[in-house]
Amino acid sequence: MRHLIFIFIDDLLRDLRYAWRNLRRSPGFSLLAILIMALGVGANTAVFSVVNAVLLKPLAYRDPDRIVTVSNLSTSREAPTALSKQVSVPDFQDWHDQSSSFEAMAYYSSRETAVIRGSTADYARITSVSPEFIGVFAVEPLIGRSFAVEEMKPGAGGAALISYTYWQSHFGGDPHALGQTVRCPDSKPIVGVLPPGFRFPNSTDIWVSDVREPGSRGGQNFLAVGRLKAGVPLKQAQTEMATIARRLEQQFPETNRGRSVAVTRLRDEMVGNVRMMLYLLLGAVTVLLLIACANTATLLLGKATARAREIAVRAALGASRKRIVSQLVTESLLLAFVAGLLGLMLAYSGSQILVALAPADVPRLAETGIDRWVLGFTLGISLITSLLFGLVPAFYASKVELSDALKQGGTSIAAGGRVIGIRGVLVVAEIALTVTLVSAAGLLIKSFVALHNVALGFRPENVLVARATAPGSFFVSIARTRELFKDMLARVGTLPGVLAAGATMAPPGYVDSTGAYFIDQLPAHPDWSRVPSVVLSVVAPGTFAALGIPLKGGRGFSDSDTSDRPFVAVVNEALVRKSFPNQSPLGRTIFCPFDSLEGMKIIGVVGDVRQRGPESEPMPECYMPYLQHGFNGATLLGCADCRRSRDARTDIAASGAPDQSGCPDEVHDHGGHAFRGRCRSSVPHHPICGFRGLGVVSCHGWRLWRDGVHGGPTIKRVRTAHGAWREHRFRGAARPRPGTGPRLHRPGSRIGSLCCVHTVA
Repeated sequence: MRHLIFIFIDDLLRDLRYAWRNLRRSPGFSLLAILIMALGVGANTAVFSVVNAVLLKPLAYRDPDRIVTVSNLSTSREAPTALSKQVSVPDFQDWHDQSSSFEAMAYYSSRETAVIRGSTADYARITSVSPEFIGVFAVEPLIGRSFAVEEMKPGAGGAALISYTYWQSHFGGDPHALGQTVRCPDSKPIVGVLPPGFRFPNSTDIWVSDVREPGSRGGQNFLAVGRLKAGVPLKQAQTEMATIARRLEQQFPETNRGRSVAVTRLRDEMVGNVRMMLYLLLGAVTVLLLIACANTATLLLGKATARAREIAVRAALGASRKRIVSQLVTESLLLAFVAGLLGLMLAYSGSQILVALAPADVPRLAETGIDRWVLGFTLGISLITSLLFGLVPAFYASKVELSDALKQGGTSIAAGGRVIGIRGVLVVAEIALTVTLVSAAGLLIKSFVALHNVALGFRPENVLVARATAPGSFFVSIARTRELFKDMLARVGTLPGVLAAGATMAPPGYVDSTGAYFIDQLPAHPDWSRVPSVVLSVVAPGTFAALGIPLKGGRGFSDSDTSDRPFVAVVNEALVRKSFPNQSPLGRTIFCPFDSLEGMKIIGVVGDVRQRGPESEPMPECYMPYLQHGFNGATLLGCADCRRSRDARTDIAASGAPDQSGCPDEVHDHGGHAFRGRCRSSVPHHPICGFRGLGVVSCHGWRLWRDGVHGGPTIKRVRTAHGAWREHRFRGAARPRPGTGPRLHRPGSRIGSLCCVHTVA
């Protein structure tokens, strides 16, 4: 046995040395084949590195498959959205108390808001959590402690935990950060620092204990997560939670009718629609790799044809067919190995480009990199591709007729008759794969262009966005908050270059609140499962003009629409079409339970804004004046339509009072970024461009293979692979056999078209 191993290693080393000398004798051929395969391997490795980070890697928590999301599921409405999945505290408490499948369960809410440390203020991601939140993820503070029981009770002062990143950037890693207070908006002492890497959800900077009262079952403002008990399958937990939901529906029909519960693994919930986009991209580069394999196989077939005399001599000297095939496959393996190394270098840059071009809502992109799994993938596809493009030429080249091959000039005649069939199969396969890839990319590009041309309902050009937050507790200083923003908007509106200024809870594309609405009267016992939904937006006067949202009828808001005046509202055309067909809504009353149950008189109608992106139809939307309603979380986004945006950006940033945290922060161009991000989520924009770019590379590779191989023996073998007649080869004319091109092109195009139609269907 050991003797056989030594013989195998010796033969392998001999084959590698001979293969290396052979490749060095044909540098043009070797470089071309390596580049073709490196592009295919590099593209696949780059995409796999992203797929591995986003979809395949387990979450960086203890027993990540036991962590699930627990969300509301409507049994009678449209597809679930991020807002429709939110839960109320009373429902959550019943789930927590009545279930037995969970080791821990917690709710949370997260948003960016101003944080004051001493005399400085900046924005940070704040997450308010319930008592068992840290237990769900089984994390321990790096320094300090977790929340104490008394800090989680309603009415308590609460406490704060900070992320490792926030600790380093704002406290310089000083352990004395423990005990210091942060205002967000209430003052809370820092009691611990969580370990590096933990920033759930949404790159949270500070976690604060939720100490508010439970509220009503209709106040669905939180998301929920849980940790399953060891050995409890997901299906069992789902069945139990659905049973609890039916029980709550019977007990509280007014609020819980039509509501169930969905239990989903956290990783599946995080990736969402991104999974399909990444698999689509991985499939596209896999097709590209197959095209590269067909290209290289055809090149090797041509080279093997030119080496027919050499192979015949080796066979005449006693070399078996197995030994000849082994030598030729070793050459393919060496090519694939070198191409894999080059492809790995291309993949490192390519993965960085993919991360930079990816939509902002793709989770876990920061974990993208070249790790052992990516290296194993590169090695695996290099070995597989070497077999794909090496075995067929090796088998056909090793099947020689000694009497013909040893004759002068017999090389071309003997080989040409055998390889014509396999050459045709390779060309047909390559054409079919190329047609499939280009057609699919063309359809996706067409879809993207169609979405890009959809009217958004507002003008994002020259609009600047600034965040501002009033200091202090929102519920205590609501009057002060209104005066602060009223004064700030007045100053922004008088700045040079500013044509209009306004404020809103969230700019277009970021739905901050949804609810239900009623026309003319508020039922005493409404059937919430059948009530139409509406997007709720609190805005300041001037917002419609700043965003270019057209006024279709009536009037907009003014500074006279204050809390001591009758409540008013402006609705969009989608709401009018749904609730006032062929009628005028002006003067009618609309009820939108938000921060008040008081009816609002409809005073105007504005155009539709596609809040959920260009791929979705406009939703009914109700706008309310900020002087009659409180802003959600006391956070505003000021919008200004500016002709001199660079000067205006500086002026707006300096427009806030220096002694207040309400000064605008992070002023930037709106530019439709939210909607472009949504375009990428629904139709992967940059991956499409990647398909097109890779297709161009493939086409250029084919052209280089056809026209760029110089030298007498090399050009002959390439022409032989294309079916050139012997007499034309030696006259320098690579004329194909009559009808060869159309005969190969037609079936390839038809197969590719059928594959594309099947893929789209």
